[in-house]
Amino acid sequence: MAFSRFAPFKRTAVFLAVCLLVLAGLRFYPRPKLLADYSFSKSFFSQDGQLLRMTISYDDKYRVFIPLSDVPAEFREAVLFYEDRHFYIHAGFNPVSLFNAFWTTFVQKSRRRGGSTITMQTARLLYHLDTKTLEGKLKQIILAVWLELRYSKNDILEAYINLAPYGYNIEGAQAASITYFKRRLEDINLVQAFTLAVIPQNPNERHPDTTSGYQHMQKVRGELFEQWVKKHPQDAVQRDFFNLPLTVFGPKDRPFLAPHLVTYLDRRMNRSEVFFSLDLSLQTQYEQTLRTYINRKSSLGINNATAVLLDAQSMQVRALIGSADFYDESISGQVNGTTAKRMAGSVLKSFLFGMALDRGLIHPMSLLRDTPQYFGIYAPENSDRHFVGPVFARDALVRSRNIPAMALIRSVGVDDFIDFLARGGVSKLRKPQHYGLSAAIGSIDISPLECARLYAMVANYGKLRPVSFTRESAINDGEQLLSPEAAFILFDMLTHNPPLTEFSHLADANGEPVKVAWKTGTSYSFKDAWAAGIFGRYVLVVWVGNFSGEGNPHFWGRTAAGELFFELIGVTLRNRPAAHFAPMKPDGLNVKQVQVCAPTGDLPGKSCPQTIASWFIPGVSTLKISSVHREILLDKKTGLRACRYKENETEKRVFEFWPKDILSLFEQAGIHKKPIPRYLPDCDIEEWHQGQAPEIILPVSGISYYIVPTKNKAEVPLKASTDADAQQVFWFVDDIFVGSSASQESLIAPMEQGKHRVTAVDDLDRSSSLEVQVVLGN
Repeated sequence: MAFSRFAPFKRTAVFLAVCLLVLAGLRFYPRPKLLADYSFSKSFFSQDGQLLRMTISYDDKYRVFIPLSDVPAEFREAVLFYEDRHFYIHAGFNPVSLFNAFWTTFVQKSRRRGGSTITMQTARLLYHLDTKTLEGKLKQIILAVWLELRYSKNDILEAYINLAPYGYNIEGAQAASITYFKRRLEDINLVQAFTLAVIPQNPNERHPDTTSGYQHMQKVRGELFEQWVKKHPQDAVQRDFFNLPLTVFGPKDRPFLAPHLVTYLDRRMNRSEVFFSLDLSLQTQYEQTLRTYINRKSSLGINNATAVLLDAQSMQVRALIGSADFYDESISGQVNGTTAKRMAGSVLKSFLFGMALDRGLIHPMSLLRDTPQYFGIYAPENSDRHFVGPVFARDALVRSRNIPAMALIRSVGVDDFIDFLARGGVSKLRKPQHYGLSAAIGSIDISPLECARLYAMVANYGKLRPVSFTRESAINDGEQLLSPEAAFILFDMLTHNPPLTEFSHLADANGEPVKVAWKTGTSYSFKDAWAAGIFGRYVLVVWVGNFSGEGNPHFWGRTAAGELFFELIGVTLRNRPAAHFAPMKPDGLNVKQVQVCAPTGDLPGKSCPQTIASWFIPGVSTLKISSVHREILLDKKTGLRACRYKENETEKRVFEFWPKDILSLFEQAGIHKKPIPRYLPDCDIEEWHQGQAPEIILPVSGISYYIVPTKNKAEVPLKASTDADAQQVFWFVDDIFVGSSASQESLIAPMEQGKHRVTAVDDLDRSSSLEVQVVLGN
């Protein structure tokens, strides 16, 4: 009897348990996200939150996803207060509301009334239901219950807020807020929140960018606010704001700013909203300046340019212009020139010199030779087709002399230089042998962004760090590519590149002069003009040219790119505090300044006429005593050079002992150096050995010379540059005399297959040697 008495309760309990299990299964069984099948727009903002662009979704909607956790509480409550006050307690539909809607619509036939809950509206939006019929309404109710069984209330509310219609092709509150107010939903005020809350119920009649739509929306919004105040009396103080005109924008007002940057990152970032590091005010002024420059120079065929400004301290991009006009098809304006590969010209020489500084091969005042030289069979020239003779490393860099750069890359190594650039982020580099020594003078392709990163490495005391485009980027410690000492000295060398005359008085907001460390580049056939440099914490790279690769004799780095470069620096100076333009400092670095002989760059000997300061790295930089200015003894009677001092018969005089190849360039330039007198006949040959041994120019060590198939010997050229006091060079091949030549003149020597030792002996018995390889040609 006891069992039968409790049997109904047990059956009920079992039934309830089964129902609970079914409900639990429905709720927790793996289910797709409600919005999984929807594509969303992306919104891009500047550093200070101004909208740059909102993209369109795959189904041609403006629909920006926002998680419910980011939806302002006031807006969420306003939506529920207006649309569905019992949302969190009903099971997907509200019977009372449905009955009232049925009675009003179908019985009284006074006006159409929906009675839909937010869950029902979400079901209509998700499943694309026609709910104007009774059958459609029933489907909506059933699917609403299904949603309630499968998803949480917050999941449903989030879906509704992201899909609700807001007029035109705008869906979701975030896209509506950005379109109508140019603000993210997170940043709207109470008036704007109520405006958005009432639109979805009748979006075609209430979109606020038209007069009638605004009036309709304002009436409904006011009624909602009065009901709201009954629940939230503290908000009554907001009533005056609700009566004020509201600034509203429309779809036609959507911005399309910084197009190259937005397009570039739109393809690379899978985020619903992105805050760039871009300074929109600076970007706008850069664009205006560049357009004005192009208009001014159009008669010269200068129609296109790019620019990128990098904050080296944070490695964030502050301004980026990919072309002169995004919409100009004649210049392929939609191409992003800041990421396009272009031939570098001399703009990469800075890093070759930086490597040479790091290896102790040079210091700023090291004397390099800008004279005719042979690198195998290659005899390079400078862009001006002239040679300047002796040139300081600093001046060779800022004046873009090719010959010193090619001599340096032979010492540094082409392989090491290409490896340095690869580590520095230059992409798509070919093998070193493809470039050869021409890597020193601009045969490498690089993009302006890659170039900016390398110059920022110098500004960061040799540390290479990744470029950042977003506001929230973290500082990366980076890789030490150059020593801090070499980076500082390189910066200082580049500050000696004089600005264009009209920009010689650049100053910060306090009127203090601003140091600009900059370098230019002009590519082969005048296809690319570059200017790149550092000023304070900023790095600016400017490129002028044609995306088609067509050359123009006006595409000179210093003039075509340099003028725009300094105009943009001027814009930056007017928009940034003075503290941003402090130059690099040597504090804490292993660098010192030393006095060097002004004409030669070496440590001053006793006969050096003048000194000048130069930076060097103790323990790294190679310094030697200057040997150009030498004190010699002259016989008073004959004016010839004496070997030993004789009282009343000899006198001391200082002469400049320049190598003969440099002396010949002095002569060409009209600079006449006093000739070095010959020795007296009675001088012993052992006393002549002071001075420099001949420098063999040809043949080149490490180069193989080929025997022409029709001959049995190779014709190898011999050429040497001697010290100023030597006149003749005697040539020996494997210790066998083969002939003589004047200094700087050539002699042809036949050589058989194999290795040979070539020796040059000047007429003062100073000698030098090298090995040469002769091989059979094909």
